Amino acid sequence: MKIILESELEKKVWEIMIKAHNKWEKNNGDSLKEQMHWYFNDIYREQTKAAVEQEVECRLKYSWGEQLYNDLVNLSEEEYVSKGLQNNNQKEGKELPKELREEYINLKKEIQQDREYKLKEVELEIKNIYSKFFNSPKELPVVYNKTVIQGGQLPPLQAPNGA
Repeated sequence: MKIILESELEKKVWEIMIKAHNKWEKNNGDSLKEQMHWYFNDIYREQTKAAVEQEVECRLKYSWGEQLYNDLVNLSEEEYVSKGLQNNNQKEGKELPKELREEYINLKKEIQQDREYKLKEVELEIKNIYSKFFNSPKELPVVYNKTVIQGGQLPPLQAPNGA
């Protein structure tokens, strides 16, 4: 996450916000982080859950490839085997259907494990976002006039989620 200030006014406001944050943190400690946790996990639980699920789906499609992911999620074992036989131009034979069934079962297990991992990963990212924004804004990269004025180097670009 980075903050991009587009005017001198925004720059001045940011400086005041940092001073206000420092005062808040000195007087109240982690109470703002606790407030965010309460909002994300209680008050806006359904919206947070939906956003997490959507992000997990995007990441799974990206890492598994959209076609394979959709096949494993939407096709039954029999449909997967049938499609595999069609793609291999083999309608008969005993080994290929058996291999396709085993592949389907193993890939379904792997996707489920990957889903559980990515779910925890996204939930942790959400906590890190609000924690960093509300508890450590001094560590955020802040850009003004294409120059980093706070927080040092910008993080390297990553592959877009859902791309």
